[in-house]
Amino acid sequence: MSSLLADAGYEIEKNTKLTLTDTKVATITKAGLVTGKKAGSAEILFDKEETGICVNVELPAFDEKTVTLSYIGQTCDSAANLTGVSGAEPSWEIPSSNSVVSIDPNSGIVTAQKKGSVKVSAVFANVGAKGQVKFSYTVKVNIPVLSKTTLKVLTGATAKLTVKNVAKTQTVSWVSSNESVVRVEYKPGENKAVVRPVASGDATVSAVVDGHSYPCEVTVPVPATKKTVYYVKAGKTASIALKDTKLKVKQFVWTSGDPAVATAGEHTGKVTGVAGGMTTIYGTYTDEATGGKVVVYCGVEVSSPIATSGDVNQYEQYWGNFNIKAVSNGPKQSTVFTVGSDGLFLQAIRTYHYNKGNGATPGTITIKKGSKTIGVYQANGNTGNSFWDVFPNIYLDAGTYTIIDSGKSTWSYNADSGNAGFAIVYGTTP
Repeated sequence: MSSLLADAGYEIEKNTKLTLTDTKVATITKAGLVTGKKAGSAEILFDKEETGICVNVELPAFDEKTVTLSYIGQTCDSAANLTGVSGAEPSWEIPSSNSVVSIDPNSGIVTAQKKGSVKVSAVFANVGAKGQVKFSYTVKVNIPVLSKTTLKVLTGATAKLTVKNVAKTQTVSWVSSNESVVRVEYKPGENKAVVRPVASGDATVSAVVDGHSYPCEVTVPVPATKKTVYYVKAGKTASIALKDTKLKVKQFVWTSGDPAVATAGEHTGKVTGVAGGMTTIYGTYTDEATGGKVVVYCGVEVSSPIATSGDVNQYEQYWGNFNIKAVSNGPKQSTVFTVGSDGLFLQAIRTYHYNKGNGATPGTITIKKGSKTIGVYQANGNTGNSFWDVFPNIYLDAGTYTIIDSGKSTWSYNADSGNAGFAIVYGTTP
C-alpha cells in the first residue's frame, strides 16, 4: 500500500533527499510516495535530518483464515477475528451473489444461511493511492447431517448412526431422549454411534455438535408372535414363531397360563395340546446388558376330541355360497374363499350334489393354496348323499384357498354362486 506525502499535507522543497530510518518497514521515493513493506514504524528524514514525521505501517490479518459454522443461524464476529489494526474501522462486505451467509456491513457479524462457503472482506477506505484496500477470510457453512433422520430398530438388533460434515475441531456427543426405550453407545468425540433398543416405544436420538442438536426419530416395534392364536390338537404340538424382533424363540422363557390345556417348552416355545380349551402362552426375554424386558404372548386353542364325522352345523359358518335358486351340475368356475390376517381353524367343509335329487356317492374334497395342496379328505355322505362333508381340523394362514370336489360332474352350482360349486366353510378365528 502506498501514499504520497503531499496528499498528507506535507510540502517538500525541490531536491530534498527523502529517506527513512528503517527501510525494512517502508520505502520512499523522490516524489514522496511512501510504500509500506511490513508492520512497524519509521521516521522520514529530509536530507538525513529528523522531521518528526512518522510512518506507521499496519498489516491487517485474520487469526483464522477459515471459519466454519455448523448450523443455520450460527454467527461469527469478523471484527474479533481481525488483528493488526489500531483505530481504523473497516466496513464489511460479501459478494452480492452470495446466499450462504448474511453480514452486517458495520459490525462484520456473519450469520449462516445455508451450506457453502464465501469470502468475507474487511474494506478500509481512504487508504493509499488506490483509495481503499481489502483483506479477506473464508467462512464455510458446513451443516452436519445425520445418516438417517428416522430409524426402525428391532429388539435384539442394533443400528448405526453417523453425523457427517463435522470438522475435526468440532465437539460431538450423542444423547437419547428416553433411555428406557433406546440407549446410545459411542466413544467421546466420535461422529458415529450405535443405537441399542431396550424396550418397544419411541425415542429421539440426537447428535449434538457444538451444542446444536441433529435428531433422528427412532421407533422400536412391539415384538409379537406371528399368529395371534395357535390351533393344536390334543397330544399334538405347534411351534411358536416371532415377528418384529431379531430375538430368537430360544432366548425367551415360555410359560403356559393353564398347563391343563396346553404346556410350553421353557426354552423351545413348543406348545403341546393337553385337553380341549383355550389358554395363553407367555414368553419373557431379559436383556442382561440393558436390563430391559420383552414380553410376548399368544392364545392357544386345543381341539379335543377331533370330529371326523357328524353334523357340520355344530360349527360356526365362516364362508359359503349356498343359495335357494335352481342349480345345475358341473360348475364353470373355481370355488375359492379367503382367510383373513388372523387365520382360521378349519373344522369342516360341506359341498352340495343335488344331481336332480339323486345325490352322488361321496368322493374326496381337496384344499389348495395356489399350487400347494393343503390336504385331501374323504367325504361323508349326508341327506341321501346330497351333502358331502369333511372335517379337516387344521389351521389355515391368511390367503386365498381353492376347494376341489372329486365329483365335479354332479357338483351343484348356479349364477348366484358365481358359477362356482356350492360349498360352506366352517371354522373359528381368534
